[in-house]
Amino acid sequence: HLKGNQLIQELEFYLCKFNQGVLSNLVKTIKTIPNLKKLTFKSSYSGDKTHFTTILKEIKNPSLRTLEVSDEKFQTKELISFAQGINHFKTLTSLNLDFYHCIEITDKGLASLASEGLKHLPSLTSLKLIFQGCRSFTDKGLIALFSDGFKHLPSLTSLELNFHWCSKLTDKSLHALWSEGLKNLNQLKSFNLDFSLNFQIRDQGFETLSYERIKHLTSLTSLSLNFSGAGRLADKSLHSLSSQWIRHLTSLTSFSLDFHERRVITDQGFKALCSEGINHLTSLTSLKLNFSQCEKLTDESLNFLGSQVLRNLTSLTILNLQFDWC
Repeated sequence: HLKGNQLIQELEFYLCKFNQGVLSNLVKTIKTIPNLKKLTFKSSYSGDKTHFTTILKEIKNPSLRTLEVSDEKFQTKELISFAQGINHFKTLTSLNLDFYHCIEITDKGLASLASEGLKHLPSLTSLKLIFQGCRSFTDKGLIALFSDGFKHLPSLTSLELNFHWCSKLTDKSLHALWSEGLKNLNQLKSFNLDFSLNFQIRDQGFETLSYERIKHLTSLTSLSLNFSGAGRLADKSLHSLSSQWIRHLTSLTSFSLDFHERRVITDQGFKALCSEGINHLTSLTSLKLNFSQCEKLTDESLNFLGSQVLRNLTSLTILNLQFDWC
């Protein structure tokens, strides 16, 4: 019933244990679907995934716009093969990759994803990369991803990056993000970054963040940053983030910041965030702040937020504040 079906626009394969023969027939069938716009594989193949990536090399549906892959077993060799398998999707506009807890993915895999995959997808407008719990790659891999991959994606409007508990990452990764990763993304409207539970991230990671590096992000309307449980971030990080970046993003309508469990943050740092950053975001309709378990914060922070900041955010319709265990 699938072959040549002109009505089907989306195909999703979930927990399908394909063998090579079935995959070959699947490729032949997918090729005949003229209006296929979205293709999704979720933990679809438990064996050698190079067979799976062979599918991608063979599929050349010109109508395909969205590709989603979610798998917990990917390794470096398979990520390299995957990158080589998607580089002909010149008209792809959305790519979502979720490699949760793929602990065998190394720097070589990320470098290949950048140079052999992303580099050849100039039409992408939406990119989602989930590497949560991938603890084998280092700063070297992320630097390659940002410098060799992102610079070829000038049409991106939506970017989500999740590097939660990628324990080998340090301040160098943040430096690369500020200086190379965001460098050419002039059309970016939504940016979601998760660097939580990375214990080697320190205040120095924000030292190279400057207005000169982000002044081109004039279209950004939604920003979400999660640094909960990340290293030794203190007041200095909030000061840099606010004065060098947040205050200049005057088009923001949605802002979310998670510094949960940063026990060295004080009222001084929080007030800097408010006065030097949030206070300038007068177009905000949604504000979410999580400073739970920041034990040095007192009522002074909340009083300052209420009296000096919130009264200026006259368009605000959603306010979510978490300060439990403070």
